[in-house]
Parts: sequence; structure tokens; C-alpha cells
Amino acid sequence: GVFKGCNNLHRITIPFSLRKFTGNPFCGWKLGELIIKSPNYIVSDGVVFDKNNTEIVAFLSDVYEYTIPVGIKKIANSAFANCKRLKEVKISSGVKYISYNAFYGNDSLKMVDFLGDLKDWCNIIFANDRANPTFCTHSLYINHQKIDVLNIPENVKEIKHYAFVNTDITEINLGSSVVSFMSTAIDGCTKLKKIVCKSYMPPAVYDHFQLDSDQLYLYVPKEVLLMYFD
Repeated sequence: GVFKGCNNLHRITIPFSLRKFTGNPFCGWKLGELIIKSPNYIVSDGVVFDKNNTEIVAFLSDVYEYTIPVGIKKIANSAFANCKRLKEVKISSGVKYISYNAFYGNDSLKMVDFLGDLKDWCNIIFANDRANPTFCTHSLYINHQKIDVLNIPENVKEIKHYAFVNTDITEINLGSSVVSFMSTAIDGCTKLKKIVCKSYMPPAVYDHFQLDSDQLYLYVPKEVLLMYFD
């Protein structure tokens, strides 16, 4: 952030003329008083939102738990980065895009709870691995239930980049509607032992899986076994 390391800076005033932040300029700034006069942004309880309340730009609160409000669609670049006190974040189902390094350096983060269903989670676009809070938590909760076995719904067509990065899932059951699987979706999933594909048409897999798992088994319909080898 622009103000990173400015530990003696106790107040920042953003002028009326500001049109747009590029990511989170306050990342790494020791908390002080933030005054935003620009009509394009809102500050509420230590959180900076865009004027439409659809994007979180910067999280400056020192709370231990935070629920991303309903109506938020985007989390900006580095919005939650280096929030050392934050231990739990709940993400509303309306979130569609989480930008680069949104949760970078959140070593204290222990739990991410998505308040939607697995289909909604699969539809989120993560810009990189540290955009996904599971990179820090190593687990994913859906509506307060920890996910160990992923049962991908039939109406999900794509497993997106970084969707389950670093989680401790042990098994993935892919619905027959899945047509593409981004290998980065399961980067760091060291406990993953089993992937079951129900489709008679093998999903397109992009890049090689980067896994430290000792043994990973793939189960496919026996009638099309040779197609999966191709």
C-alpha cells in the first residue's frame, strides 16, 4: 500500500477530487483516523466501500470476525491483506470476484464460512491463490459445515482457478456437467486422495496438477476408460 510503514501517520484525509482507488492504498498502514471526502467511497466501521456498496476496497477494522455484507459483489486488490487480528470471515453468496492478493499475509485467519451453496462458491472468480482466503485457513465451510468431501453439483460446468486452494479436502465427486477443470483449483490440497468423474466425456484439464499428495486415485466410468487416458 502507498502508506505502508508510515507508522507515525495518525490521520489520512482523502480529498473530494479523488475518483478511484487502485486496490487498497492503506495496506500495511498502522491504523489511524481515515477521512474520505470523495463522494465515490464510503467508510463504515473501519471498512472502505465503493459508493454503491458493491465492493470492499479496504478493510481497516481490528475486529476478530467479519461478515461481508449482502450486496457486495467484489473484493478489491489486497482489500484484507495483512489483517493480523482477523480470525474468521464470512462471505455472502453475492460475491462474484475476489481480486489479487485480497487475503495476502492473513496468518491469523483460521476460518472462512461461505453463506451460500457450493454452486455459488464454484462461480466465484479468484484472481490468484492469495485471493482465496482458504490459502490461509486450509479449510472451507459452506453454511457453517466444514467441507471434507466435495460433491460438485450437476449444474456446475467449470472448476475455476484456485477455487479450493490449500484446503484439506480428501475427495472430489465431479458432476457429469463439469466440462473443464483448472488444475490450480486444487493446488496445495495435500490430503486429496480421490477424484470421481461421472461424465462420459472427460473434462478438459488445464496444466498439470501441482500436488504433494502421496497417492491420488482417479475413478471414471469403465465404459470410457480409454478416453480418459487419451
